[in-house]
Amino acid sequence: MPKLSPSDAKETTNSSQNLELSAGLESWIQGLNSKESSGAVSMFNLLAFNPGMKEEYLKYGAAFAKTIGSRHGGNAKIVGNVIKMEGSTDASADGWAEIALAHYPSILHFREMLLSEDYQKVNHAHRVPSLRDTCILMTSELAIEDLVKGSSSGAKL
Repeated sequence: MPKLSPSDAKETTNSSQNLELSAGLESWIQGLNSKESSGAVSMFNLLAFNPGMKEEYLKYGAAFAKTIGSRHGGNAKIVGNVIKMEGSTDASADGWAEIALAHYPSILHFREMLLSEDYQKVNHAHRVPSLRDTCILMTSELAIEDLVKGSSSGAKL
């Protein structure tokens, strides 16, 4: 697991829309207790592309996988296309075109990545212009240990 840098005050933005550290997100992260901020997190991403821009997004994905993500403990677990169901409208034109699931050792690792200059360079060059819309849902395994105690399988989600 990559070590975190000292948590110096970093510049924040007004919005986290472009995957930058907003003042609101920073405040939320700083308000977490140590157990909450140190637990592993996964980010479920829904993606809709601007016409003809998926190739640009793939450049972002390649940079994330090669260096930027791994340097901050990020790992793309699943990337896949949304399949058009019979009788539905074209998913890529009217809805989500792709999903991606990325995993980080902690929300603090994700935060540090958002603050890094190399991430923001690739983000603004390839990710931001390629997306028509996106939704990111963060999940964690907090309190799962308590739920599975006494379970004979010992399985975790």
